[in-house]
Amino acid sequence: DILLETLEKINIKSHILFFDNWSKLYTVKDIVLRHQKIVDALKSKDIQFVENVIKEHYNETGMKIALKI
Repeated sequence: DILLETLEKINIKSHILFFDNWSKLYTVKDIVLRHQKIVDALKSKDIQFVENVIKEHYNETGMKIALKI
């Protein structure tokens, strides 16, 4: 429950902060593929794998944003 609550808070904040720039960072296909990786990780029920996939997800976006600034 804590993980899901934290992810929801991060998700809301990231959408507020970067909404205008999503299309500059990712194509629609990229977005679908990136989120499918998270869904697949969640389905695996492997907590460490889920954590790694989510960290990778946010780190990749952070790096893209940092390079654009």
